[in-house]
Amino acid sequence: MPILSHFGKTQWASALKLSCVALMIFLVCPVNSMDVLVPPQINALNGTDVRIPCAFTSCYKLDPSKFAMNWTYQETSNSTEEMSTFLQNVFFSKFMTYKNKITPLKSSRFGDRVIFSGNLDKNDLTITILDVQLTDEGIYKCYVRNPPDRIQGLGTIQFIVLTELPPPRDSTIAVAIGASVGGILALLILSMVVVKCIRRHKNQELISDEQKMEEEGKADGEGGTEEATKHTPPPSTPPLATHPSMRHLFRGVWYAQALEVNTGKVHFVEVMNGSSVLLPCTYTSCIGIKNLYFNWQFKDNGTLVKLCEAIIPAEGVEPNVKIYHERVEFVGSSKQNNISILLHNVTFEDQGEYICFARNPKEKERNHSAIFTLYVVDELKEVDNTLTIIIVSVLGGVIGLIILIMVVKAVVLAVLNKVQEKNKECLVSSSGNDNTENGLPGSKADSKPTPKA
Repeated sequence: MPILSHFGKTQWASALKLSCVALMIFLVCPVNSMDVLVPPQINALNGTDVRIPCAFTSCYKLDPSKFAMNWTYQETSNSTEEMSTFLQNVFFSKFMTYKNKITPLKSSRFGDRVIFSGNLDKNDLTITILDVQLTDEGIYKCYVRNPPDRIQGLGTIQFIVLTELPPPRDSTIAVAIGASVGGILALLILSMVVVKCIRRHKNQELISDEQKMEEEGKADGEGGTEEATKHTPPPSTPPLATHPSMRHLFRGVWYAQALEVNTGKVHFVEVMNGSSVLLPCTYTSCIGIKNLYFNWQFKDNGTLVKLCEAIIPAEGVEPNVKIYHERVEFVGSSKQNNISILLHNVTFEDQGEYICFARNPKEKERNHSAIFTLYVVDELKEVDNTLTIIIVSVLGGVIGLIILIMVVKAVVLAVLNKVQEKNKECLVSSSGNDNTENGLPGSKADSKPTPKA
């Protein structure tokens, strides 16, 4: 009995240890540990090369001897998949699988147009379809199984093939709305200005009438003094004195611009996966170049990878460019101070910073560099500029309104000043006529000679 009792205790201790280990594994790696990451939809242009990304996350390290993967295709109007599933032993036509190694399978639909472009070390199962056809449109599924994970991962992608790029958004409605709002604001402000000018004109007329009455009263007592005052010239304003110390001599400042490379006003670009992109770069030097050295480098996780390099012997002489990347093409020209390159069949691994470097021995080994950033996306997002167009239209209407107000104000003030001057002339002439009729001294009646008898 003691031996049996000891044996039972040992079994219980072992069972308890196994339960604890299982509980720890369950907590560290739950049942839903497998996660497949794919974009929900990809738009591809007919005739281009397009990558279909698929990646997965798992708390277990990938074991090539146990890992399995399948890429399947399904027509949008058909519910039958071309695949070989994990849970069934029924074999259908499939175009990509993994069992100890990546195996692209030939099919009547794809032929040799599907290649594996992922990286198993990074859990990347991306594929590339070359020369996309209209018949490639459909639903693509990425199945992943990574034992000892107990579940099978699945990612579904809606693949759409376009015959041409979608037309740009019509902004006519936005322009019409902005112009209407600006026009209404312009009418409101213009009406307020006109009302204000009319009120000011009425006030000036009242003031002119009061001044006219006061001047008529003064003219009765002053007599001929008004005529003398009329011909008295106003005092002349003395000329402004000038001093030699007020004169300045401005001299032009000349400077020499050293070697400089430039990647344009916008130092980044966003391109679609599988397309080609231009990486711009130009150089300038005020004293010319001789044996100008330049290169392009890509910053890959902190490591600089040289893409191309060359030496331009002199201005106008085309360089002999050494290319170190199969998808890089030099498209620049020394005649235009252009050292740009073209990157073909862009992939997600190409995203990052590209450095354009140049060195000019003629300027005592002066060197300069510029950075151009490349962003790679599955599809280009169309930017809605409706709000921007409305705001710009309203601002344009307000600016036009301000200019119109200034012009109207200037015209109204000029007309009012002219009317006021005419009123003053009428006031002076009417005062002289009154003095003549009343026979006051200093009037025109006194200046007439007495007729002889």
